[in-house]
Amino acid sequence: MTRSRAARLCASRAPANAELNVMPLAPAEPSPYLYATSTPDTSAFTYDKIMAATIDERARWRCRRKGCRDYEVSVRAGSFFAKSKLPLTKCLRLLLFWCSYLPVGIAQQWLDISAVATIDWYNFCRNICYKEMLTCNMQIGGPGHIVEIDETSLKKKSKYGRGLQHPDNWLFGGIDRTTNLWFGILTGADRKKKTLSPILRKHVKVKTTIISDAFASYVSVNDNHTLENNRFLRGMDYTHRWANHEECFVDPVTGAHTNRIEGAWDVRIKRHLKRMRGVRWRAETKAQYANSMSTTAKELPRGWKEVQSKSRPGKVYFLHVKSGEKTWKLSHVHAKEREFRHRAVDKKKRRSADGSSGSESVQALHILVKHSGSRRPSSWRQETITRSKAVAEAKAGGIREKLLACVEANPDRSSEALRELFEEIAKEESDCSSAKRGGDLGPFTRGKMTPSFEKAAFALKVGEMSELVESDSGVHVILRIA
Repeated sequence: MTRSRAARLCASRAPANAELNVMPLAPAEPSPYLYATSTPDTSAFTYDKIMAATIDERARWRCRRKGCRDYEVSVRAGSFFAKSKLPLTKCLRLLLFWCSYLPVGIAQQWLDISAVATIDWYNFCRNICYKEMLTCNMQIGGPGHIVEIDETSLKKKSKYGRGLQHPDNWLFGGIDRTTNLWFGILTGADRKKKTLSPILRKHVKVKTTIISDAFASYVSVNDNHTLENNRFLRGMDYTHRWANHEECFVDPVTGAHTNRIEGAWDVRIKRHLKRMRGVRWRAETKAQYANSMSTTAKELPRGWKEVQSKSRPGKVYFLHVKSGEKTWKLSHVHAKEREFRHRAVDKKKRRSADGSSGSESVQALHILVKHSGSRRPSSWRQETITRSKAVAEAKAGGIREKLLACVEANPDRSSEALRELFEEIAKEESDCSSAKRGGDLGPFTRGKMTPSFEKAAFALKVGEMSELVESDSGVHVILRIA
């Protein structure tokens, strides 16, 4: 159970001799992004001087060499100003206004340009920042450095669930306590270990001390799987410390906390997004941003696939396999997917009104034994599973026989003994991530599990154990508990 905020604050008092407080740190380094000027009078980069320097002149480059092909060239040539129809002075001032967080309406009024042009330039500046983040190759950390890592949601919240529901979009990154350098990478809705670990390997140097929260992609299986023994990070020699935010904000033993990265998300990202929320994206900007997103961030919903167009070489369209619907735009795919979900919800409501058992739920424990033909032949226990299906069935059958013997040996308390032994074996033998919970999958309704597993689970009575059940994941033994 999560503690209250006051209780977590009381538990967040690390002693002065905590591990992270006494470890030798690398000397502080100045950030390459810091620009210091002596006085505003001698600096060339003050607001007034930039405004005065961008006077309305039609400057052009001229070549004095005879016969030169480009005798006269605009100063815009070869830059991103080349296609703009605005005067160069107004373009430069728009960049200055955007950096100064000047609202769109005031910028439009001062420069006497249209709202569309102002919004397009503000979006252009923002897209440059987004693309820089998406293609970031910066490395931080190193021996003696402490790097805090965290992920934050950029999803716009809707009050009481009203209005348009936006797709979940997560930003994963880290900050170096010594240099204050940081990186942030968009991962879409995917925060799994196999997605975040390669990003860490790319952006955090070897032999770095990494601090995180106790999120399952960093710390899992009773705190035994950490970034130090992560199979995706072999050879990086990371030292990993973490703070469990359900208990405290600062670890009372090691002094680990993620306060700096949490503050960086607020100051450097979210406040800026709130300021820019009034700028509405045009269709072209949305398309540019969608094309620059990573493959993970624009992953297709289940049931859709990309198909190469024969009539338009090099183009793809999106096909819904079951219904046969086609569309050229990814945004239409998500719109149609929402429509399908609404239809399913309406159908479920009608079925409930007719007295159907569509809302029935069960809770079950299970032990999964995977084999080489499983959908994903790997687990937390073994990186690559090579056993055959016959061997997996024999192993699962042996486990079931052991459980039946336990029931026969404890006739007075057969249900309690069966569940205790089932949970114990699941923690040691199950190839499912639910092993850390004793194989508990929690309550689930129809349509949530694979058909064969669902059929077997719903057919059981409470306290009853199944025969061997085969699915795409492997061979299961199921015990219904509710």
